[in-house]
Amino acid sequence: SNLEKINNLYAIRDLKVINNDLYIVAFLNEYIDNPDKVENVGTAGFSPRSCKRLVLLKADLNLNDLEFETFFNLPMQDCFTSSGSVFLSGGRIEKFDDKNIILTVGDFGFPKYDESDKKIFQEKYNLGKVLLINLENKSFKHLSMGHRNTQGLVYVNDKNLIITTEHGPRGGDEININYLDKLYNFGWPIASYGIRYNGEEPFKKSHDKFGFDEPFKYFKPSIGPSQIIRKHDNDFEFYLTTLKSERIYKIKFDENFKKIEEEEIFTVGERIRDIVYLDKGYYALMLDSSPSIGIFNSN
Repeated sequence: SNLEKINNLYAIRDLKVINNDLYIVAFLNEYIDNPDKVENVGTAGFSPRSCKRLVLLKADLNLNDLEFETFFNLPMQDCFTSSGSVFLSGGRIEKFDDKNIILTVGDFGFPKYDESDKKIFQEKYNLGKVLLINLENKSFKHLSMGHRNTQGLVYVNDKNLIITTEHGPRGGDEININYLDKLYNFGWPIASYGIRYNGEEPFKKSHDKFGFDEPFKYFKPSIGPSQIIRKHDNDFEFYLTTLKSERIYKIKFDENFKKIEEEEIFTVGERIRDIVYLDKGYYALMLDSSPSIGIFNSN
């Protein structure tokens, strides 16, 4: 491929084959000609004169020669200067239909931990949001907001809902269900059932009381959720992989996705970054610790 020739490529977050095209979620490190003209959420300016911006790269699925080009850019006001902020980037993609894809965007560590900074909830910013992007004209809209670092994403098309998993602060990891009937706001950075890593507790606990949507489930202590996918032979069972707890959670929802009926936990013993279904009950895991690809049979 031509990836090694993209000099400003900083990081890669996810990839997906959609309509015979290969999409990659990446970060480009871009030089800023005039920092004064760039509005940046939560930062006072640019030093150095560059920022990292989330983009979608696209290539025709030709395994002999993958030529990637930039397909979609987040607007410049959503870029960030800190290299550490890339770890709160979200960056999961999923097919919605033949004309649209879903992209999760983290908060990049920008917002303050109090009610004084609500800019991240504004329509013009795309941080901490889930986006629906049109593949034909590249227009997009927000499906939900108030996310910290959404690393798991699955679209349940027969129910027309999205399930996301995200890293909260300490003790604040979440599973969220978005029924696509409104613009959901899950409250971050104002509402969370977690605390800061230094032990401070500035967050509102009851989301609904303060006008936010409650998480479907939160984890205390944190598990570090990564990807979630639908089990191949059951419409209501899902596999959730984790990084911190090094486990796979098998979760069975009720038929209306209002509650969890059953939950099983399988210990793998390695950080699990991703999971994909292969065939005949077999799944592949991307393992961080080895690093390696692991395979397991659901039976």
